Amino acid sequence: MSSQNNLTTPDGLAFPAMGSQQRISVGSQGARNKVQLTPGHSLMDWIRLSNSGKDLTGVGGRKLEVSTEELQKHNTEKDCWIALRGKVYNVSAYMDFHPGGIPEMMRGAGKDATSLFDEIHKWVNAESMLEKCLVGRLKVENTLLKKALLNSPKQDTVQNGGFLAPATAAVQSPRFDWFQSGQTVSVVVFTKWPHITTDMVEVSLQGRALYMILRVKSSIYTVHINLEKDVNEEYNLLVSSDSGKVELVLGKSQPDVQWSCIGKHADGHNTYLAQKDWAPVYRDCTVESVMSVTRDTNLYTLSLPRGVRMCVPIGRHVHVRHNVQGMDVARSYTAVCVCRYGCGP
Repeated sequence: MSSQNNLTTPDGLAFPAMGSQQRISVGSQGARNKVQLTPGHSLMDWIRLSNSGKDLTGVGGRKLEVSTEELQKHNTEKDCWIALRGKVYNVSAYMDFHPGGIPEMMRGAGKDATSLFDEIHKWVNAESMLEKCLVGRLKVENTLLKKALLNSPKQDTVQNGGFLAPATAAVQSPRFDWFQSGQTVSVVVFTKWPHITTDMVEVSLQGRALYMILRVKSSIYTVHINLEKDVNEEYNLLVSSDSGKVELVLGKSQPDVQWSCIGKHADGHNTYLAQKDWAPVYRDCTVESVMSVTRDTNLYTLSLPRGVRMCVPIGRHVHVRHNVQGMDVARSYTAVCVCRYGCGP
């Protein structure tokens, strides 16, 4: 949707939100530009081509171990390989299907394009989109690793009781803890960041599976636990802006029964990653209603699963993923307040 087709509501609110990636402007610095694709090169056409049985790898479907030297040789429009998250794809056939155009694709030709990909559309499931283009895995050369280690900055050390210790302390991640009373179990995260608010905390409680995401500064802290015992569906989230303490209070299904531990730590628990290195988490939502806003724009009202708490600040995006003919397709959309469009409570 071009910028001149943006919608302004009677109360002056803009849709999509100002600054949204859905406002495509060729002249705006840093904006993501789209090109007019030729007929026969839509997303559905690419899905059909991918499922046609045609060899899109260019190597007969064999899975290769690709060195960086070999990857660099394939850097033209007719013979273009790129590496994403350790996997190498032959994207020559995809060139004319890319919404950003061939020049944008050529920026990653013959090299590891993971960082470039994440800058533009990290939420896109490239592994599914380019599955039939997979050449193999990128081989990490030991010589490159050695070079990286040799060129890494050395830490200054000081003598400390006969041991060498770093002169400066590493950046501390949030600290996780838990405690219980007769009626409740509390999961506590000490972020040490006084600016955190409830909008920066996502919670998913599905049975005994607890998943929390805390957005601390420009990083993501994750809590992922399979609780030892059953808890009630309702929970209470408390955030102290003074200390940066986040507390999730869970009601015990069996009051006065003591827990021996909080439960088993699941994948990703107690990790603290830069937001650019963190993969989006998808949840199964229900489409409650669809309203036509303009000729080519619909407003979807979605409900989250029970037990899920997620706030989307104005101007931020949600990533929507759907399986289309066996291929996972993801897009980024602006979340808006439904009540402002007169179609909800």
